[in-house]
Amino acid sequence: MPTIINPMDALKSFEPALKRGELQIESGRLDSSLLVHRDEPNGEWRITYARMNGSAVAALAIIVPADPKDGAPVFQIGYAVPQHLRKRGLGKRIAQAAIDEFSSGMAGAGMKRFFFEAIVGAKNLASQKVAAQVIGGDAKRTKDEASGEAAFQYLKEVRAP
Repeated sequence: MPTIINPMDALKSFEPALKRGELQIESGRLDSSLLVHRDEPNGEWRITYARMNGSAVAALAIIVPADPKDGAPVFQIGYAVPQHLRKRGLGKRIAQAAIDEFSSGMAGAGMKRFFFEAIVGAKNLASQKVAAQVIGGDAKRTKDEASGEAAFQYLKEVRAP
């Protein structure tokens, strides 16, 4: 049975591709130290946000579209930090930076209402803590669609002024 999709896999492939110069990177609009990359693997868009530590990726967040809720778009976020850099708040900071950058872009495009969602494995306590702090709300017990594993769903509604 497959496991919950792990953003660490994306981090491990992003860093070498970045070093080889294969990625088109922009700086964040709100935070110029944030690297932003948009692509469309398998025909679905995703936006990757990375924070660097020298030439190495220190933290990464990915935002992808998910199924709508109550007629509003839902954007799922995943995040990863290399093992040796954990417990420093980098996961929380990259998730918040990605949400801020993405939300600013959506507001600029005229989107008035949408949701952020994180699906976090029931055994991944560190990611649950990040999701609770960044997305907030009550975690809802669920199962990961891809793996069937027990998970928690964190959901946050965003309304533009």
